[in-house]
Amino acid sequence: MISMKNLILVRNKEGIKKMRPTTQLKRTVEWTIDNKKLKIINVPYEKLPVDGEIFYDADVSIRIMMLKDLMFADRIPPIVDYEIVKDFPV
Repeated sequence: MISMKNLILVRNKEGIKKMRPTTQLKRTVEWTIDNKKLKIINVPYEKLPVDGEIFYDADVSIRIMMLKDLMFADRIPPIVDYEIVKDFPV
């Protein structure tokens, strides 16, 4: 039996195939919007052996967008450590 956890579907010329991420890493995501610098540090991502592309988990993507909106609206500080919010429900 193959565990479906941490499998990612990738579409290429041959069709869709399942791949396991090679590495889980952390990075900083930054934006400059209307001269406001916004930054989220320690964001987890996975790198697949497909042209070195970077993939974020769906929950991570949702949290990143929520944090960006809150930072832009000055509801939270402009620099956030993802580790603090990683277990917040989405």
